[in-house]
Formats: sequence, structure tokens, C-alpha cells
Amino acid sequence: MKTAKNLLRKALSARTDPYIAILDYRNTPTQGMESSPAQRLMNRRTRTLLPTTKTLLQPRAPQSERDVQQLNRRQFQQCKYYNQHARDLPPLKEGDVVRMKPFHLGSKEWKKGMIASKLDERSYMVEIPDGDTYRRNRYHLRRTKENSDPKETPDTTPNGSPEDQPTPAGPTQPASPASTAKTTAVTPKATIASKIAARPQRIRRPPQYLKDYVLTD
Repeated sequence: MKTAKNLLRKALSARTDPYIAILDYRNTPTQGMESSPAQRLMNRRTRTLLPTTKTLLQPRAPQSERDVQQLNRRQFQQCKYYNQHARDLPPLKEGDVVRMKPFHLGSKEWKKGMIASKLDERSYMVEIPDGDTYRRNRYHLRRTKENSDPKETPDTTPNGSPEDQPTPAGPTQPASPASTAKTTAVTPKATIASKIAARPQRIRRPPQYLKDYVLTD
């Protein structure tokens, strides 16, 4: 699915025919195998825009058993490397507040929603505050500790949950006259220190060949 989506996106960005891109992919030999998807389906290559000889377009002898063995070996290797770091995600319950992964290109906002129901082992119905419902896979959902009311919780992404946000400060106490006088007395010293710590500026002089000229603004 990822390969097909990338083909369509690149074809649209390049303003080329997406069917030609899919045709080229079907004629390309699969990694780890000696045949292409078109050869496994029709036992021959298909004609493309690339120049080729007639001998390469001739049908080949069926090699279904060999293709199946290579395909199974390739799938076994993929499964082996994927399961090394794959872990099952904890299930979600009805009423849990989650964030949905954006599906539109360029969008980085994870919309907040609430689990309405569980449809399958990894499929859930999510209801957003607008009232719309979406069906999403468990992989595209991130559970958060936010409140279900969107007015009480800021709109954040899973990378920045509300617990990571700075807590508001408590009510401020009115300043006493003594503290006000102390602050007023310290202010000139702080100003002087900031001036002393300022970055020094270099002295700018005009070049020697302009010493006989008068520079005006």
C-alpha cells in the first residue's frame, strides 16, 4: 500500500500518467525474487514505453512452485525482522480520550476524540467534538489523559500532553511597600549592570582614500 501511494503521489507531482507508473512497477522484478508481478500473473512481461526486444515479451514456462517458494521465503524474512521490535498496543475502552493521526499530507494536527465503540480487535469508532465519527486502526490512535471537554483542555499533540504543559501560577499577593521600595532601589543597579555586560562595538573608521571627502548622511 505504501509503494502504491508513493507511486500515485510522485506521478501527480510530476504531472505524468499514474497508470504508466503502475505498469512500470508491475514489470519490475520483486526484491528477492526472479520474477515481476506481471510475470507471476500472466507468465510474461507486458509492453511498456521502454524499448524492448520481442524475445523478452515471449511467454515463459509456468514456475508457480518456484515463485511460491521465493515469495514465502521473502515473507518469512520480513516477518522475522518486523517481529523483533513489534509490540502489541494496549486495548482501548469506550470513553477513552485519544488523538487521531492526521491522514492529510502536510497536516500535523492530531485531532482529539473519544472512543465510541470497538468494532474489531484493532478497529475503533472515534467521535470528535464536532459530532463526526471516524473508523481508525489502533495504530493510528494515541491515548491521552486529557479531559473529554475540548473547552477545558488545550489542543495538543501526543508529543506534548497537557501534563507536560507548565501549570498556571497561583494567585498573586499584593506587594508590600517595603518590597516596592527595595525593588525601586535595585532597579538602577540592574540597569547599570546590563549596560556594562553589553557586547562591545568595534570602532568604525572610513578608509584613508576618503579622508579628503566630507561624508554626509
